[in-house]
Amino acid sequence: MKKKEADLLETLAEIEHQQWMNWAKHLIQTEKLSQETIERWKSYFIPYQELPEAIKELDRNYAKKVIAAFKTYNG
Repeated sequence: MKKKEADLLETLAEIEHQQWMNWAKHLIQTEKLSQETIERWKSYFIPYQELPEAIKELDRNYAKKVIAAFKTYNG
């Protein structure tokens, strides 16, 4: 993967993480979730750069989907 594309992937993954945090915080406030789920989610309410690699990879998977969609529409 070229550096520019790798940088884009990381930027989009970071945005995905921020989006997930907003969604998760909202669900914690509005839905009945198990305490285990809440605690697990809260452990990931940290900056993207501080996440374990396995969790970053989950965000990267969504970022790859965004990149693929752009490629579909931009040739």
